[in-house]
Amino acid sequence: MRMRKGMSYIIVSLWYLMISLKYVCPMKNRSEGPFRVRGVGVKEPMPPCLIDRPQGTGDWLLMLFYEEVRIKVNGVLQSYPPNTMMIWSVDAGHCYGNLQKPWRHSWIHCDGGLAPFLLERNRLVPGLPVSLHTPLVFE
Repeated sequence: MRMRKGMSYIIVSLWYLMISLKYVCPMKNRSEGPFRVRGVGVKEPMPPCLIDRPQGTGDWLLMLFYEEVRIKVNGVLQSYPPNTMMIWSVDAGHCYGNLQKPWRHSWIHCDGGLAPFLLERNRLVPGLPVSLHTPLVFE
């Protein structure tokens, strides 16, 4: 099936929008509904750095790292391979990054009572890094 030029333009435009998209609503307001995506980042490039948010952000955070990264799990900062996914619960702090070289990550901030149910239903455990065979699973 061939794609029309107009359609490929739309797909490329949406891709650029998603790359630059950050928070889609103010983080101060909590969701009153069962589930809400609060922000998205797609293949966000980062300089060599370590992000440390001991109090977290007060919502669920799902993240995929495309390069080797260090993630603090149970108080210990350890290295994890490319295509590692991490999920932080509402009350968990975040510490991750790579001080040696630039890295990229995609992420989703969400909230609502349905989030824990969806994670459990899909056998996803917050606080436990998971190695994915391909980033397409997350994307």
